[in-house]
Amino acid sequence: PSPGRFCASRGWPPPSCKSMATSVPDADGVLLQDQMKLGKKMLEKEDYEGALALFEDIKAKRVSAYGPNHSASLEVQCYMGKALYKLGKYAHSLSIMRDLYDRYVDLRGVNHRVSLNAKSFVALLLQRQGQNEEALALFREVVAKQSELLGPGHDETLDTLFHMAIVLDALGEYEEALAINRLVYESSKASRGEDDVITISALNNTAIVLTNIGDYQEAINIFKTVLEKKQREYGPNHSCTVKTQQKLAGTLVKMKMYTEAMELQKRVLAAQINIFGSCHPEPFVTLVEIGRTCMKQGHYIAALKILVEAHRYARELYIPSHHFIMNVTVRLDMIRHALKLTDSDLPTMLRQLYDHVRDAAGRGDVDELAKLIKMGADVDEVDQEGRSALHLAAYNGHLSTVTLLLAQGADLLKVTNRDRTVLHMAVATDQTHLVPFLVKRVDIEGQLKFINTPERSGDTCLHLAAQNGSLVMVQHLLSLGASFDLKNLDGATPTDLTQSEGVSDLLRLLDRCFSGIAERDRAAITTIKALEPDLVAPLTHARNKDGKTLLQVAITHKYKQATTFILDLLRSQQK
Repeated sequence: PSPGRFCASRGWPPPSCKSMATSVPDADGVLLQDQMKLGKKMLEKEDYEGALALFEDIKAKRVSAYGPNHSASLEVQCYMGKALYKLGKYAHSLSIMRDLYDRYVDLRGVNHRVSLNAKSFVALLLQRQGQNEEALALFREVVAKQSELLGPGHDETLDTLFHMAIVLDALGEYEEALAINRLVYESSKASRGEDDVITISALNNTAIVLTNIGDYQEAINIFKTVLEKKQREYGPNHSCTVKTQQKLAGTLVKMKMYTEAMELQKRVLAAQINIFGSCHPEPFVTLVEIGRTCMKQGHYIAALKILVEAHRYARELYIPSHHFIMNVTVRLDMIRHALKLTDSDLPTMLRQLYDHVRDAAGRGDVDELAKLIKMGADVDEVDQEGRSALHLAAYNGHLSTVTLLLAQGADLLKVTNRDRTVLHMAVATDQTHLVPFLVKRVDIEGQLKFINTPERSGDTCLHLAAQNGSLVMVQHLLSLGASFDLKNLDGATPTDLTQSEGVSDLLRLLDRCFSGIAERDRAAITTIKALEPDLVAPLTHARNKDGKTLLQVAITHKYKQATTFILDLLRSQQK
């Protein structure tokens, strides 16, 4: 029997290698069955690395005690193959299972149940490596012999039929695959119950074949039924549940429901990476499917980025002739043709495309940028200095380009390698028309932090504006809540950095007013009363290094007259 209640969707559990050892002591006379049970439990909980390490340790002890051909050693070798299978290490698993098959044949004969089960497992691993014709031939041999020896309705025969249907589906033999899946479903339902792992998985794979023959709505209905059962049986985050979601997303793609499909595919990918890690066949397949969904929507740049990553994983996971590698390569060639690209080096090609995106933003070419975004360009991709398209658009003062990028979800809070924000970039080139626009796009709770965020040298936006000698920019920033006396890493304030007499006069005026109010000096009120109208907003909204406004300083120092005066001043501004 198959070990534990594992998910059977698309090839799990593999055909079993029946244990012939039930109570075998190790070299110290201690039973290892508890450790075997623990390893099986770890498989159920999807701790495949931990299970493999435990099985390897048990095998070493058993081989040392009894030899490599003892039933106890062969039992644990089978489970090692299963753990490797779930880790996506198909070549290693295949090597182990072929060796196991040869040993069973020598010990029990070619037609013994355990030999047939091991042979069936070898066939499954061949299928996972893309060797479908060879896998199908082995499955047919095993099914014929199991039907003869055990009967066509025996659990082990049905398990092999179940996996053979997967190969038939992969080869495009949909009618035979559908018939087998329905046979396995009905037989398993009658003997095991409708909630058994094989029953559920045969139903799941029926929906996969229905999708391939174009019966999408029936497939969707079945997938939803399967998902309910799997979520109840395994939980929402189990790999078996996630696998069905992956297949459901594929059906949605074929129905041209791209938005729903993409959302589901992204959730599936995140879950699979959490379970298996990035370099594993399961997330790899989902990554390729996301790339395919992007292509179907004409999002060729997004597809290129995804498939370049998938191509890198494919070379680590599969032999060069594997159909997955060929599939990704064909799609990359299609994208090259669609985008009229000539460079053959994938990373270089992708980098040049995103240079084009940033160049369009820097030039303010809204039409070209919109076209690139429509093709799926990631607006937050950065250059070697960490600058995004939004940084470059702001630096060059292109309001319409900035507006487009923000509407497409560009990250306004993203910083460069020098920790410069988009606001730093706009201030650095004195883009006064952009500053209020950018600040207002930040949540009100985060606006002060946005304005006063220092870059790597400790310079705030006000430091940059003061250094540039831009009085208008300084007034803008102060009116928005900039702190006038913050120090950079060299200990310099904006006043220390400016060479502009106008900027220096304004900043020193602020310092005198804040100090005077703190000292309850009536002269400060007199100074404020004499201010030009355009200086009232910078004075009343500016903050000191403690983040306090002039009004807050007056309240803190209980200067009632100043408090009343500043409140009246603020009210008159509002009017």
